Amino acid sequence: MPCKHRVVGSIPIRSTKTFNMTFGILTINHRRPQVLNLFLASMKRLRQDIGINFPVVCVSGVEDRKMCAQYGVHHIVQANRPASMKWDTGMSFLQKLNLDYVLVLGSDDIMSTDLLRAYMTEMEKDVDLIGLNEIYVYDGDGNTKGALRRYTSSRVLGVGKMLNKRILDKVEWRGWVSSHPRSWGMDGLLARNTDKHIRTKS
Repeated sequence: MPCKHRVVGSIPIRSTKTFNMTFGILTINHRRPQVLNLFLASMKRLRQDIGINFPVVCVSGVEDRKMCAQYGVHHIVQANRPASMKWDTGMSFLQKLNLDYVLVLGSDDIMSTDLLRAYMTEMEKDVDLIGLNEIYVYDGDGNTKGALRRYTSSRVLGVGKMLNKRILDKVEWRGWVSSHPRSWGMDGLLARNTDKHIRTKS
């Protein structure tokens, strides 16, 4: 299976002197130890670079528990079917931490330090949603191995969404719950459940 990593953002901004918001990061994984190891290493880098030991939770199989522990990432064991329940399980854990924001990343999403600092600046504006309309995808395997491709959109992409607590409260911190027969995909489910509550975004 091709291994693709999404390099999320590279926006240079000035250093943040004071930061009074709280946030956590949520991801899920399924039988991709090398991908998860890169993600966890990026979490360690982000924590070190910004000087905040923000909580990170990963919901996946029991085989990932040891690796997550090595990086100080909270791990929850849950089956992969349906995958949507893994996201909601992770959100339920983060809800108990009384955070201002939660950032949703796939385990193949690598965020730059500059982008996280940009998100921190936007958090202090108390907007409902912080997101991206441009990402880079690096192909680590397959016929296009080594290729770096740029994707842009006129709308907020599914990757890298950061939601304000008040929006999560509106959906009872269950952004992926669905009673519809159609398969919306993980990004589609989250958008379907939260978009109607969002008034401000950046």
